[in-house]
Amino acid sequence: AGGGVFVEGEVRGILVEPMPLLYNMCKEVNRAASLINTCLGLKDTPYFADFNVYSGGKIKTSNTSGFMTTAALTSDKSDHTNNIKLQCFPLYSVLLAKGNPTVNLFVLDIE
Repeated sequence: AGGGVFVEGEVRGILVEPMPLLYNMCKEVNRAASLINTCLGLKDTPYFADFNVYSGGKIKTSNTSGFMTTAALTSDKSDHTNNIKLQCFPLYSVLLAKGNPTVNLFVLDIE
């Protein structure tokens, strides 16, 4: 989630970030954590979902600038102009791909 950019200290684990811009910002931080550009799925198998990249709010980084927060799933009634398609994976699959690690802290940022 978008909060991964602001996690303090040495993070060893998995950061899941669906938004390409925030994913790239997370890569620049150069953490020891594994980073995956996907979403956590609500189904028990992987699937593709449409996200609207401009549906979130704006986080101010100063009095004059900021950046958009994470996207939201689109509905059939949504304007599809700003959509991206992401493959979503169940949390279980992400953990298995990482070698089934022990989870000591789980933070879920839902927007």
